[in-house]
Amino acid sequence: MRSRVLGATCFLALLGLFMSPNLPFVPAPHPVAGDTLSSVYVTPIQTCCIFANNSSPVFTVNVMMDLSGAEVINQFDVRLNYSNWYSPAPPTHGVVKAISLDYSNNVFARSGYQVATQASCIDDITYGPDGFCAIDDAPSIGQIHVAQTIVGATLPGPLSGALLFSVTFTVNATGTSFFSIDRAHITNPGGTPFNPHYIQVVTSAAIFGNDPLVAFFDYSSTLSPSVLSGVNVRFDAGSSFRSTSSGRVSLSGPIFKWIFGDGGTNQTSNPVITHSFLMPGNYTVRLDVSDTNPGTGFVERVVWVMPHLGSLHVAVKNQEGGPIQTIVRVKLYNLTSPVPPLCRTCDQTINAGGFVDFRWLTPGLYTLNFTGPGVDPSGKQTQVEVGWTTMETVYLIEVQPPDPNTIFLEIFGAVMGAGLGAVGLALFVRWRRNGKLTKAREAIRKTRRPGRP
Repeated sequence: MRSRVLGATCFLALLGLFMSPNLPFVPAPHPVAGDTLSSVYVTPIQTCCIFANNSSPVFTVNVMMDLSGAEVINQFDVRLNYSNWYSPAPPTHGVVKAISLDYSNNVFARSGYQVATQASCIDDITYGPDGFCAIDDAPSIGQIHVAQTIVGATLPGPLSGALLFSVTFTVNATGTSFFSIDRAHITNPGGTPFNPHYIQVVTSAAIFGNDPLVAFFDYSSTLSPSVLSGVNVRFDAGSSFRSTSSGRVSLSGPIFKWIFGDGGTNQTSNPVITHSFLMPGNYTVRLDVSDTNPGTGFVERVVWVMPHLGSLHVAVKNQEGGPIQTIVRVKLYNLTSPVPPLCRTCDQTINAGGFVDFRWLTPGLYTLNFTGPGVDPSGKQTQVEVGWTTMETVYLIEVQPPDPNTIFLEIFGAVMGAGLGAVGLALFVRWRRNGKLTKAREAIRKTRRPGRP
C-alpha cells in the first residue's frame, strides 16, 4: 500500500513538473569530447533522396537515448524540433511535415512497468488518446513533444540505443529540414523522499535533404554539456553530402566556409574545426559548403554560449509532499569559495510553497538554510556544476501556530489552574498541620499522671 501511495505521489509531482510553464532553465546540452555522459540523439543522422513525387514520399526518424551505468531514471521529457530551408521558395507546408508518432514499443513500454504519458504532441496538436500538449510548446516551429513516467518504479542504466519515440514525416518539396533536440529532460527520482533531478545529458542533431548539396554541421563542447565562453567548441561538417535520385553521394574535394557570428570566419577543406567564443550570448553560425561539382549548400544554427557558472532550482514542500503554506526564507552559502556579503541573489523568499531559482552561481559546494515563522529550521548541501541546473527538493516540517482567538482563554485557564492549585495546596497543608496538632494533644493527655490536673 505504501508503495502505491508513493507511486501516486511521485506521478502527481512529475505531472506538475512536466506541465509547468516555469520549468527551470537547463542549457541546450551538446557532446563533451571524450566524456561518457548519458545522451539523447536523433537517428539516422542523414536522410536523403526522397522527393515529393516519389510513390511513397515518407521517412522515419528515431529519438534515442544512451543511459550511463551510474544513473537511474523514471521519466523523460523530450522535444524534437524540425525546421525547413526552402528551395527555391517556401512551399505551403514546408519541406517536410510530421504525420505520425509512435512510442508504443519504446524503452519504457518494454520495461513491463505501468507508464503514464503526460505529453504527446505533433505541432501543438494532441496525438493519441493518452496525451495532451503542454502550454509551453513553441508554435512557431515544427515540434514533436513526448513526456512519460514509469509509475512507482525506476529504470537503471546502462542502456544503449534505447528508443524513446519515432516520428514519420512526409516530403512536400525540395529542400532541407534540420532535426534538433529542443529539450532533453531525463530525470532521476532521487530515492525516498522524492527528490528528482535532471541528469546531465548531451544531444546531437540530424538532417534531411533532397537538395543537390546538403550542408550540415553539429558542434560539441570540450569541457561541459553546455558551450562555455572562452572554451574551444568543436564544429563538425563531415555529415554534409550530395543528394541524387539514385542515393546519397559523398562530397568531392569539399570546401567549408564558416561564419561564426562573432566576427570570426574560416575557410578550410577540413570538415572539423574548433572555435572559441569570448563572450556569452547567442551566435548564429553559418556554414557554406561547395565541392568540385556545380552548386553549393548552406546551413545556419544558433549556438548558445554560457558563462562559467551554474544554476540551482530548489522546490520546497511540507513533510507530506504538499505545498508549504507559509513564508520560507532560503539563504545560500558557498562553501567552496565564500559568497560576497552583498550577494542579493543568495537570500530569497518563497511566499507560500513553490520554488526558488539561484542563477549565475560559481560552481562548487553550497549549503542551503531554510527558516520561517511556520517551519522548523532546516539545512541541506548540494553541488552546483558549471553550465548546468542542479535540482533539489526540500521537505520542511510545518509548525502550526496557536489560534489568536484562543490565546486569552489559554492564558486565563493557565492562571486559574495555577490559582486553584495554590489554594488546594494551602488547604492540604493546613489540614495536615491540624491533624498533627490533634495527635500531639492526644499523646500529651495519655502521658499525664493520674490525679494531676
